[in-house]
This record gives sequence, structure tokens and C-alpha cells, in this order.
Amino acid sequence: MKEPPCSWAWAKTTANGSPGCSVWEHGMTTAEVARLLLELLPQGFRNRLPAGLLPLIALHDIGKISPGFQTKCTQWKGVDGRADERTLRNWSKCESFHAAVSQWLLGKYFRRTHRCTSQRPWLLWAECAGAHHGRYAKTIRANNPFDTPPLDDIWQSYAADFIQNVLSTLGPLPEHPLEKDETAIQEWIIGLTEVADWIASNENFFPPEGGLSNEEIPSKAKRALASIGFTPETPVARGRSWEELFPHASNPRPLQRHLWNHAPEPGIYIVEDSMGGGKTEAALGLAYHLMEKGVAGGLYFALPTQTTSNRIFERVLDFLANAGAGVDAHNLRLAHGNSWLVQDDIFRGWNETAGTGRVSPEHCGSGNAEDSAALVARNWFASSRRALLSRFGVGTIDQALMGELNVKHCFVRRYALSGKVVILDEVHSYDMYTGTLMKELVHNLRKVGSTVILLSATLTRARRAELLGAQAVDSQAYPLCSIAEEDKKKPVETPFPAEQREVRVSCRSLDMPTAVKKACERAQQGQCVLWIRNTVQEAQDAYKQLKTERCEGDPDLGLLHARFPLWRRQELEDLWIKRLGRDGSRRPPGCILVATQVAEQSLDIDADFLITDLAPTDMLLQRAGRLWRHARPRSVRHAETAEMLILTPDLPSDAPTATLRDALNPSGCVYAPYVLLRSHEVWRAVETLRLPSDIRPLLEKTYAERKEEAGTALGEFLNELEKKKKEMWACALARADKKAPFVNDTDDVSARYNSRPTVDLLLLKEQPEGVKNTITRYVPLHGAPFEVDTLHWDARAARAIRENLVRVPRDWAPASKGASDIANYGFSVVHPMFPIDTSTQSTYNLPVRWAPELGVYL
Repeated sequence: MKEPPCSWAWAKTTANGSPGCSVWEHGMTTAEVARLLLELLPQGFRNRLPAGLLPLIALHDIGKISPGFQTKCTQWKGVDGRADERTLRNWSKCESFHAAVSQWLLGKYFRRTHRCTSQRPWLLWAECAGAHHGRYAKTIRANNPFDTPPLDDIWQSYAADFIQNVLSTLGPLPEHPLEKDETAIQEWIIGLTEVADWIASNENFFPPEGGLSNEEIPSKAKRALASIGFTPETPVARGRSWEELFPHASNPRPLQRHLWNHAPEPGIYIVEDSMGGGKTEAALGLAYHLMEKGVAGGLYFALPTQTTSNRIFERVLDFLANAGAGVDAHNLRLAHGNSWLVQDDIFRGWNETAGTGRVSPEHCGSGNAEDSAALVARNWFASSRRALLSRFGVGTIDQALMGELNVKHCFVRRYALSGKVVILDEVHSYDMYTGTLMKELVHNLRKVGSTVILLSATLTRARRAELLGAQAVDSQAYPLCSIAEEDKKKPVETPFPAEQREVRVSCRSLDMPTAVKKACERAQQGQCVLWIRNTVQEAQDAYKQLKTERCEGDPDLGLLHARFPLWRRQELEDLWIKRLGRDGSRRPPGCILVATQVAEQSLDIDADFLITDLAPTDMLLQRAGRLWRHARPRSVRHAETAEMLILTPDLPSDAPTATLRDALNPSGCVYAPYVLLRSHEVWRAVETLRLPSDIRPLLEKTYAERKEEAGTALGEFLNELEKKKKEMWACALARADKKAPFVNDTDDVSARYNSRPTVDLLLLKEQPEGVKNTITRYVPLHGAPFEVDTLHWDARAARAIRENLVRVPRDWAPASKGASDIANYGFSVVHPMFPIDTSTQSTYNLPVRWAPELGVYL
């Protein structure tokens, strides 16, 4: 066998620390893995990719052919194995960060080959190699990384020979420059290189000792990708009918039927329909056709919160099973910070209910080859950085937006979503900060071959046009489907008829005792009452007053918000979904559920009567969507029509700014006071809400731009809002700047704008007890005691910590009382709260309290 070029240059070391796999073998392996990954992409996107990617990827580690890197292995003794200690010591002083050296060497090659200056776009190709560890490489300020002549001439000749051998084997490097407006493609190439490098570096697939010939690499790479489910077959079976995909909704509505019968092409689709109007099925049906045609290679369904992600995961699981996708725990992933807590349970319950016989997590690794491969795949995708790479995924929009932020491995997320159908739900719910990032996400996804489907019940016309990225038809219709397909100059907007329903609306200024009596009266009549407050404290106060009110018949009473630990919130959500969900078999004869915004979108709750604090129009419409959500006899509802009571403070139009601000608080700290006043102005004139026909007019009246008189409260509040929007916009652009210093891709790098810092409280029954120098014993509020070892990560401890955490404002818990040993589990500041005596429901080492019915409170 012919000796590979630079065979003495190691890329990987063996278990005993000696030089192993060579730079040549690793480069050829990485390029072959990348070639196989490219074959998984839709043909249309592949045809648009620049030529010369494989040799570029093969050269990603050329920087390891350098004295500074080679001397990192203490057992390496030079090119001929006879270098003396003095020589090795001098070489070790050279640049050792091989990614930066790779960029420098390739930059020099492109400058020489194309006679370009350092400012020309040819050098963007070199950056692709320099960034293959997840962030742009630092600039080498010296003339070269090889110290001084004659050392630089020798090592540069090695590198030049290596480049020529790669080009002779794989063909030329890209022959056209990468322009500055092609940053989405550059970042996609970096992501592809990262993923191929991860797989080629995995010791389960490619032992670090090396020794593979060029002829052996392709079959080895193919087996590696097959073991993690990266195979070229079509994602779904062909020819499935709507009824087969959605047996629970076998009679499609007009909008659903339109998208189902549409011959889809890659593009941007915006689906606007009322709450509970079937947008999810419409989007999944469209995604099925795109995957069936082979113009999309997978699916990612992104939602605003972890709770909404968890709820939709099982629906997507059912859809994919009905579509013949053969889903299991490695080709469908739940992607968010707490996904590992719930994904296995969802799969387990789904397998037991569906009786599918498909691989479920607990069956992986039972001994045969097929199960072993499933275990390898499951472990490979377990990393949060790799979850999006799975063919199918459900998760938060934050995971997708990480590709827009300047965080480490952002490029992997860009690559992971390429060529897929990406569904973004509830797109109206994001502020200027997240909305700015989302707009960039939508347009960058289109550049890398993805189809984007955006779903909303309350989207303004201006926002719709902005997301379409083209001149949209100014349609007032609702429901509406807007389609901007590839190679078509103008979007097409199609309106649809919809069945109308009415909600009686009243805006009233009621004190708390009167509002409580109103809720109790309706519950005593047999109605299921939903009361949505704008803050957790307000919800807790309302719940406490309802508890003290003597309601005849003692109707069921509940509270739901985000300051319950995960285990308790899951209990409460499951309880109230069973009581107020679609089924109705456990619907109580009168009840009151007090909730915060968690009930707006994340839960399938069907109320007979709604009480709500004043909120922005889009939020009020979402809340109205909880009313009479499912078809039930009026006799069950104990009412002739749906009713909505909006609790509004006294807001005289001529009041000074300070008076109005006091009247709006604390809601004015959650929502912009200007938007609240505009919403109040619109809703106080509404007596009957007709859904969905009134949705568009109410939104446009609230958010239409207008000038406010200077010196008035509305004028001052508008100035505040515009200033805040500019601040959020600038912050989003700054965090999206990939050339700024990168930060780690952890959960505390948020795709959301948070002006009020938070910390996590760990709820315990006892004070933590030191067991050994590095080990502390914890007794959580829920579950068995566990130990935290600062030197080791333990899955049982991690689960117990996650399940007993509550996020609160930072000023509730001084930072000096944080538990540093929990940092090993991904939390920067966690404050243990102890002791909790659940019988008295009080006493802490912090000024915070706990009660099973109230959650955490001051």
C-alpha cells in the first residue's frame, strides 16, 4: 500500500497517549462522511451548493501539520522519529491551535492561487476550516504560525504537499469566491464540517489507532452513519391519505383541504386561522407532501415553550407513525433543556397505548445487533448539540434560534435544519428581540434549502409581509394562507370561509371581592370558569381569596403558573387537562381554575366562562380561544353563550402619566403600557366578539401606527415603547454577530430578552449534608435523596435537581447563598431552600415560602 502523505503527522492519539490516526486518514474519513451526509439532502438544494466542498472539508485539520500541534503528543519524536529534546522544545513554542493554523494555511493557498488580498472574499473559504470547532478561529497576528526561517519553509512545504495530494485525490477546491452575502451558506458549510468531524472522530466508529486505507474508508463511514440512522431512504411512506394521517380529524376544514391539495414546493408558508382551527394538522399535512416528494428530508416543529413542545411531541409522534416513518428514539428527538426528563416517558406511554411494536427507549440494547445499533444512535443523539440533527424533531424555537446567535456550535444548528420542513408555531407571541432573530432564522433557512411554515392565530398584516420577505398582497381576509414559493416573484394569499361563533364581552372595573363572587356564582351554576391573571402573585392572591370565599357546593378550585417545580406543575397540568380537555368525561359540575399566561397556548383547556386581566389584544384573543373550545351541549355548559369578562382598571383618557402607570401596574410591568391602553381603547367598544371574523379588525385597530400628541400619557408611553423596541432590536443584532466573541451554547444563553434576571431555587426537605470532600447529600422536596459529586455527573441526581427547581427573580435569593456544587449540572446559580416542612408549609433559610397549592411565593 502506498504510504499516505505526511504519514508521520498524527491527528488522534491512542489510549496510551502515543500517535495514532494520521491527519491524512482523518481528513479522508471526514470528507467521506460529509459526502454521505450530502446525499441525504434534497436534490434541489444539493444542486445549488458550490463545488469543491469535499477537499475543503478534508483539509479542515491541515493545521495539525505544524510543530506547535505535533509536539502536544509527548511520545511524538519528529518527522523521522529522531528529533532531539531541544528541537521538540523549540517547536512546542509555535502556534498550537490547529484550527487557526488551518485557516492561515488555506488563506495563504487561496491568496497565492487567486492572487487576492486579505480583504477578498476568497478567504471566507479558509474561515470554514478555521471554524470547525464551533467558533471562528482567532487571527494569527504573526507573519506565520511556524516561528522563523528556515523552520517555516520546511513545515509550509509539508502542508503544501499535503494540499496537492488532497486535491489530486478529491478534486479542486472551490473555484468561485464566497461572497459576503452568502454567510448563511458559509455557516452551513462550517456546520457540515463540524458534524462530519464529530462522526469521523467518534472512537465507536473509527478507532484512534487508525490504519484504514483509502479503499476501506467508504464502507466504514457508511456503516457509521447507518448506525445512527443517517440513511438515504425517503423519510415517509408515499401515498398516505389525509384520513390515514389524521384519523381524529378525518373531515378536513377548507384551509386544511387547500394545503393538502396544493402541490407544494419549497418556500415560506404562513397559515393564519383561529385558535383551535386545525393549523397543526394543516402544517403537518403540507410537510408530509414535501417529504413524500423528496424536496424535504425531515421535520422540526418549533414552539414557544417547553410545555407546548412536550404537548405537541406525542401528536407529531402519532403523525409520523401514520405516515410510515418508522419512528423511534433516535430519529425523533425532543429538543429543549429538559427534554431528557420527559422524552423516554412519552415514548414509553405511546408504545403501550399504540401497541406499535416499534423500538422504544427501554428496549434499546437488549443484545441483538439491531438493538445495539439503536443504543449507539440513541446515545449519539443524546447530546443537546446533536438533537436537532435527528431526522425529525420537536422542541422550542430557542433551539432553532441558537443558529442565529453567536454561541458555540451555532453552525451545527444551521446545518441541522437545512433541507427540512421547519414549522414555527405561535409566531405572534414573540417580542422585538426574539422576533428579530426569528425573521433572520426564516430567511436564512430558505437559503439552506428549508421550507418554513409559520402558524399564528393573531398575526398583523405588517408582520406577515415582513416574514414573507416579499411584497405581500395586503389582504384583510381571515383565515388566510400566504405562500411565497421558490422562484415565484410574488406571494399568493388565499382566504377561506370559517364557521363563526360568538363570545359576549364585557369590560368592567371590579374590585377583587366582587370578581371573586362573580367567579363563584358562575361555578355554582355548574360552569367551568377560567380566570387568567397577568402575574404569578396576582394569580396566587386570587386563589387565596377564592379559598376563603364560602362557595356553595364547594366547586373544584385550582391554580396553575410557572412557579411550581416541574413535578408538581406536571401533576396539575395533567389533572386540569383531564377535567377540562377534549374528552369531557371527567368534566366537573362547576369549577374555577386560576392561571397565568401558561393557559393561553400551552394547554387544551375548554372553559364555559372566562375572566381575564386586561392584556394586549392578541393575548386577549388567545385567551378567548379557551372558551367553548370543543363542541358540547349547552346543557353541559349551563349557559346559552360563551362569555368573557375583562377586568380593567379605571383608565381616564386625560389622566397624567403617573396615574395611568399606577393603574396599569403590575400588568404594565409585563406588557407595554402603550399597548395596554390601545387594547383597552379597542375592547371597551366590543360587546360581541365574532370569531374568527373579528380577529383581523381588532388586531389592526390595536397595532396600526399612529402619532400621539406630545406631552400626553399616550405620547410618553409610545416613546417608551419605541425606545424599548430599538433596544431589543440592537441587542438581537449584537448577539447575532458571529464575529463577536462567542459564548458557550448553554441554556442560560437565551433566545429571549429578559430585563429581569432570574435564579433557580432547589426545594429541599433538609439542609444539605456533606458526606465526603467532594460529595453532598440532598433530600429533595419530591423524590428520593441523592448525592452530588463535584467530580462526577450522575443522571439520577440531575433528574432530581431538574424536577425540584423553581425559577424566581434574582432579588428573591441573594447570590452569596448559591450552591456551587450544582454547577456541574449546568446551572450557574442555584439556591437550596430548606427545611421545608410540608405540614406547616413554611420556614426557610430565604425570605420565600412554599405551599403545594400555591407554589413558591414571597
